[in-house]
Amino acid sequence: MDISNLKEPKEIGHCDTIGNAEDVFVKNNYAYVVDCKNGLVIIDVSNPTEPKEVGHYDTRSSAEGIYVKDNYAYIADDWNGLVIIDVSNPTEPQKAGYYDTIGDAEDVFVKDNYAYVADDWNGLVIVDINDPKEPKEVGYCDATDRALGVYVKDNYAYIASGYNGLVIIDVSDPTNPQEIGRYNTLDRAWNVFVEDDYAYVANGYDALVIIDVSDPTNPQEVDYYDTLGEAWDVFVKDNYAYIADWKNGLVIIDINDPGTIDTHCFAFFEISGN
Repeated sequence: MDISNLKEPKEIGHCDTIGNAEDVFVKNNYAYVVDCKNGLVIIDVSNPTEPKEVGHYDTRSSAEGIYVKDNYAYIADDWNGLVIIDVSNPTEPQKAGYYDTIGDAEDVFVKDNYAYVADDWNGLVIVDINDPKEPKEVGYCDATDRALGVYVKDNYAYIASGYNGLVIIDVSDPTNPQEIGRYNTLDRAWNVFVEDDYAYVANGYDALVIIDVSDPTNPQEVDYYDTLGEAWDVFVKDNYAYIADWKNGLVIIDINDPGTIDTHCFAFFEISGN
């Protein structure tokens, strides 16, 4: 998507991953896509108008979330747990390590030497990845409902916990994570992005919910925007929130002043395809 004109985003390139693309992480000239039917697909996006697949690795299960750090792709692979792929050569990705998280791994965030896995009904699982070939669990915290999305900032893990809303977990000691706050977002929280003092929650049919987390023990909603579709994911850059709004496509929202976004939707873009 070309977003140089935020009010008129337009598609400029496309690459079919065969199955259903669930998540993407872009690093350097590559887009690392997890496809629930096709595993990890690595796409060369050096020319955005002509993206092309250069590598592929079948992760066995339904690949749902991805985070890329250094030469490794960390994949939340549903019932197959956490799968670590060596992508030092994007044309020949190779499995480096694996950890069965017991639950259904839905999302993953990597910070320092730890992978934080949103493990669906099994809550938050913290995995030591100091040696990617031998990952090992060091901590766990039950999120009560489903742990579907995770974002880690400073000493806190922010969990999109389905109908349980936003759950905040203190991970200053990864071996002993503790829930310290939560906020019921009313609908199903699918994913979350944290910027400054705000958590931006992709909250299903309740759309985008903005929560003040300056006090993690007492999170408070400060704004909301109905995207008309079903918000499944969100990414924040500069003063804009980019919403993956299911059948409604891409929605771009001006979030420069949380509390007034009801009049600041920049654009909708309907994305064709399955």
